[in-house]
Parts: sequence; structure tokens; C-alpha cells
Amino acid sequence: MGDRCWIRFKFHQRDLPKVQKVFSIKPPEEANDPTEDFDFEEVERGDNGIIYCTDSEANYGCYDEVQEMANLGVAFCGRNDSGGSYGASAWCGVDGQFFEIGCDHDGHPVILVDEDDNGKAIPEPGQIETAQAYFDALKRVQQQFEAAAQEVTK
Repeated sequence: MGDRCWIRFKFHQRDLPKVQKVFSIKPPEEANDPTEDFDFEEVERGDNGIIYCTDSEANYGCYDEVQEMANLGVAFCGRNDSGGSYGASAWCGVDGQFFEIGCDHDGHPVILVDEDDNGKAIPEPGQIETAQAYFDALKRVQQQFEAAAQEVTK
């Protein structure tokens, strides 16, 4: 038994074979529905080829798995709630890289702040850069989703 939390993420169906490699129990060629053996409470097929996966009992927020998806080149985005030993975070993968930022319970990104010698709030070092890298990557994920949707409708 591990540390379990809620997780939700989305990816485009063109990346389904890669996501199956990470999450499927059966090999893809043995499954009737390519998503039937995902170990998630909900798997929804949305518009434009987007697949949503949700689970309230994701082991360690599927952290290793989403990093593996990024390493495989899957374009995706999602978030997890806090667990016993980690906080909530929003993350995405694009172009073989993984990006992550802390978030509140509603999924809004947050950054750590400290106070300077005059009592003014200042972001901790690297926090603004981390946030900007996350937002830039998230924009690239959305662009890839839109490009993939256009390919599907051709």
C-alpha cells in the first residue's frame, strides 16, 4: 500500500499507445477497448480526440508514471491533490520534458514567497522562472492538442 491521492490528466488519443505502455495491464493488442484496462476510476473520451483519466486512489499521484509519459514524448497536462508526504501540484509533459508547479486544492498554481528585511513579500528564488516554464509548456501542450485535433478531422 502506498500514499494515495486524487489525480486527473488529459492527453490526445494519438498518444494512446504510449500511455498504454505506461498504464495498461493487458498488452494493447489484447484489449477490446484500448482504455478498458487502465487502472482509473474514470476514463472519458472528450471532443477532438482528448482522453481524460481520473482516479481518487492514485498511488503517489502516479508521479513516476506521468514522468515516464513525458519521457516517452506524450503531450499531456493534469494535476494531483496532496498526499500524506507531498503537496498538490499541476504538471504537464511536452517535447519529452516534464514541468511541475505547486497548486492549491482547486488546481490554481501557487508559488512560495518569503519576506525581505523590510517585511515585503518576495518570491523565493526560482519560483517565478518555474511558473513561467510551466505556463509556457502548458501553452505548447494546448497547441499540440489543437494540431492533433485538426489531423483527426481531416
